[in-house]
Amino acid sequence: MKIKRFLALLLSAAMLLALLAGVSSCGVPKVMANELTAGLGSQYVNGKEPDEAFGKAALDFSLSLFKKNAEKSGENMLISPLSVMIALSLAANGAAGETLAEIESVLGLTKEELNAYLYTYASSFPNKEECKLQTANSVWLRKDAIEVNKPFLQNAADYYSAEVYSVAFDSATLDDINAWVNLKTEGLIKKALNKIEPGTLFYLINTVLFDAEWASAYTKNSVRSGSFVNIHGEEKNVKFMKDYDKCFFGEEEKTLVKFYSGGDYAFIGVLPESGDVYGYIETLTAEKFESFFDFGEVSYAEVYLPKFEYEYSTEMKDILASMGIEKAFEANADFSAMSGDYPGELFIQGVKHNTFISVDELGTKAGAVTVISGGCGGMPPTEEIYFDRPFVYFIVDTETKMPVFAGVAADIGK
Repeated sequence: MKIKRFLALLLSAAMLLALLAGVSSCGVPKVMANELTAGLGSQYVNGKEPDEAFGKAALDFSLSLFKKNAEKSGENMLISPLSVMIALSLAANGAAGETLAEIESVLGLTKEELNAYLYTYASSFPNKEECKLQTANSVWLRKDAIEVNKPFLQNAADYYSAEVYSVAFDSATLDDINAWVNLKTEGLIKKALNKIEPGTLFYLINTVLFDAEWASAYTKNSVRSGSFVNIHGEEKNVKFMKDYDKCFFGEEEKTLVKFYSGGDYAFIGVLPESGDVYGYIETLTAEKFESFFDFGEVSYAEVYLPKFEYEYSTEMKDILASMGIEKAFEANADFSAMSGDYPGELFIQGVKHNTFISVDELGTKAGAVTVISGGCGGMPPTEEIYFDRPFVYFIVDTETKMPVFAGVAADIGK
């Protein structure tokens, strides 16, 4: 199984936790904070090449997370399983006992395996002008409130390239965090937090940026106006992009596979025959998802894909708890591996997830941020396909089949 590329995607999301430490060319303010990992230096760590076990664990977690989010959504939806997985992996390095065991169970791998896999994955992460996936990682600690353990700092720096900062958690810190997220997502997500809650003692932040051109871009003449019937049955005006593309024709869905430049990533558009996108998601399995890559079954069709753009935001605390991570959100959680000052008292207060996507003639831009907050206590067209009603879509690593982004276009257009 081609896992190496998948590993790169996953660690990219983990690197999202890196902190803004200087002034950007766009005028992003410098973070005035005490960087705790600066004097640690890098230690040699052992990575691990992605294998089938890693790929299975990552895909199972991704689809489970996608399904759980779909249960509470009735509109547009978009998550980055990669971002959430890396943020949770970083959190696992601060957890112990039953708290750690639950995180490892939901992610399907041990903390040591996650660190090694994601570290290796980062080394093969693609970063070309025509197709790039970037991540950053940072840890923010309330100054004079937490004495963080050195092993946690070392793992965060060595495996996740994370910078750890001790700050006052005041209005300046709020501005710094949002400026960092804005910088790391190149302006796709301008704000991750609206305020800092009084009881919050730490933030683990992960961002993902995907920016890629189509392998075969749409021409100006291929764009035409049309109607999109949203999930409420209302007609909206959209711009359709027409091309001859690879497709699968199954009993339950019609599927578009459109590659980005280089072929390492692809846009997967799924049009359920029933018209019920959320009902279709409930039936989606890893085997079904992997069948989208069975290119021996591919046909060609004249496909009309709408241009679209939207933002999405959700709180994942209850979702992750329903998946099996419960102890981490309780007052008696065990994050003693992060800080010995609060043994058995630090816990995760929330897991906020914001995303953005834009799909047009040239390609796709997508961004994600995961904020974990913690406190104390070749054939001619056979038919025409119009994505003119709600559809499911993914941005995937074509080698590992890892969904970097997974979404539903339920209400687009004007």
